[in-house]
Amino acid sequence: MSATSLPASLQRFLATQIDTFDKLEIAVELASTGAEVERSHLAAGLSLPADVFARSLAELVQTGLLAVRGDAIGPANPEAARGMEELLRAYRTDGVTVVRAIAEIAMQRIRGNPARSFADAFVLRSKKKEDPNA
Repeated sequence: MSATSLPASLQRFLATQIDTFDKLEIAVELASTGAEVERSHLAAGLSLPADVFARSLAELVQTGLLAVRGDAIGPANPEAARGMEELLRAYRTDGVTVVRAIAEIAMQRIRGNPARSFADAFVLRSKKKEDPNA
């Protein structure tokens, strides 16, 4: 199964919400519980350093996927919960394809980065031996 074989809704969800493997871990772990979870319980179930967990969680809250209510963390709304459920099903069925999709999305972002394109314009390339004008 290729990354493009994922449903379009899941591809959009990944592109807009889950742009790192750390966020993937958090979303899959939270979705697998099926309910809100205490922050410490969620962190304990993951193999992420504390600072990475805190940063990724803050980004997921900022994008509107997750909401923090006291010490509990859960989907921000029913749409977020549906997206996370779809992600969990796909991840359990074919996790490699989901990981590949995230990697492809990341590569598209890198390739589309204007600063990167500008910098690439100044890369020195060796002359081709066959081309006398190079």
